[in-house]
Amino acid sequence: MRFNWIAAVAMVMSLPAIAETVEAIKPANEVVAAMKKLEPHMAVTGWFKGPGNLIGVAARFNGEPLVFFTDPQGKYMLSGTAVNLENGSNLIAAATVKYFTPDVEKAGSGQPLPSPVKSAITSDTMNKLQGISQGDRTKGEKAYVIFDFGCKYCMKLYESVSKEKIAGEIIWIPVTMTGEASTTKAALALGLGKMDRVIALNGRALVDAVILNREALGRGALAAEANSNFVKQHNINSTPYIFFSKNGVLMEHDGYANTAGLTSALGVK
Repeated sequence: MRFNWIAAVAMVMSLPAIAETVEAIKPANEVVAAMKKLEPHMAVTGWFKGPGNLIGVAARFNGEPLVFFTDPQGKYMLSGTAVNLENGSNLIAAATVKYFTPDVEKAGSGQPLPSPVKSAITSDTMNKLQGISQGDRTKGEKAYVIFDFGCKYCMKLYESVSKEKIAGEIIWIPVTMTGEASTTKAALALGLGKMDRVIALNGRALVDAVILNREALGRGALAAEANSNFVKQHNINSTPYIFFSKNGVLMEHDGYANTAGLTSALGVK
């Protein structure tokens, strides 16, 4: 099973990255009626052509962006990743950008962010998650960054923070929200215990790394799954998401994407 899974990942990763076209459509009345039954919790933002005869739905569920597919009768909701095996494009990701661009851009806009709040999650719980350590664990405070390799703001944050001298420790906790490349990199980084080495891998280089590090990939896949289950359990729907200790109290911040905010929470040498 492991060999077949790795081969499938290698096949998808070797495909060229092409943006998927999101084609708006008008669904049948019965589909519209089926989605209306979910109001007021869910409000449809747009309809688009899905794979085969499926209908794509962009909606807000309790205010949060949600993209999924339904059958022509509106009886089923299907969620996950929709990868075009002919060109490697991701229809879910493309629809998210098309219908929820303000949400995607908000985290990295550099605009003032809400103040962090005391977390209901304990430090003991955070310490059970698998991550990659950066900084000096003997000084300053400690931060946990929930991030995704497919999130450009997460990558910008990592690159910026890596240039700073942090008086404290950052635990980078990879999760899998944005598709196959994100999933593969998260597993590989956790298995190898390295961030920089994995960030630079793309296309053929990523496929080669998967083949050469199968055991590490297997170990990391279990850890990445546990991390992703954690964010689902606690309704964390965006990255980067930051937890940090302050005077013994664990605080959290949704979309804490600027370097200044993170470094000030930890302290700079």
